[in-house]
Amino acid sequence: MKIVKIISYALLVSILLFLGFLRRIALRPAADIELHFNISAALDGTAATEVVADRILSIEGVKDVRVRKSQTIFEEYRKDKIISEKIRMEENPFGDYLNVYPETLDAGVAALAAKIASTGGVEDIAYDRQAVTIYRRLKIVVGYISIAASAVAAGAFIIAVITIIAKVRASGAAGALKTLPYLFYLVPVSAVCYAGFMAIARHEGFPFDYAANGILLAAASAIASVVYAE
Repeated sequence: MKIVKIISYALLVSILLFLGFLRRIALRPAADIELHFNISAALDGTAATEVVADRILSIEGVKDVRVRKSQTIFEEYRKDKIISEKIRMEENPFGDYLNVYPETLDAGVAALAAKIASTGGVEDIAYDRQAVTIYRRLKIVVGYISIAASAVAAGAFIIAVITIIAKVRASGAAGALKTLPYLFYLVPVSAVCYAGFMAIARHEGFPFDYAANGILLAAASAIASVVYAE
């Protein structure tokens, strides 16, 4: 019977670890897209670059605006041997560009791009629509995984409550309290194992996100220990 309980506990922890790993896999490319995504605005030269940048920066939903000078773009073209050999240009035909970084990609990117395009001094805009679509799909996947992890933890909690009530009714509060020493063993061990696992799996991310996942697993481990311990 003890073997069955140990296996059951191991399965619960494994499921939560696996769901956490899947969540990180989905979050990593989403974070990369959010970090590097920008709307590129070509300027028509009718207004100073800094003036246009200030106009765009004042638009609601814009987080940052970075200037790409004409000369910098031309130097990048000359360094790219493949493009420079195919398309030969002796003089610099490029104008200044602005890379506009939105506050969020969750919604309204198309509307924000339209506002930038209508700003005085902007000739044309371009952005990766496919990246926005991929980002939103990844966020949906992350949401589903989070719901699944919450459902597993909630299920363990419900089972624990039912088990505790049954033990109290059968042998009183003293019998139920006998399982408490397992908490002091299972919680730190599970938290440490989770932290080590994620340290190996991750390459980047916010510490708070990992801490929140660790707390979730530790709580589920504590609940499970009440159910599966002798």
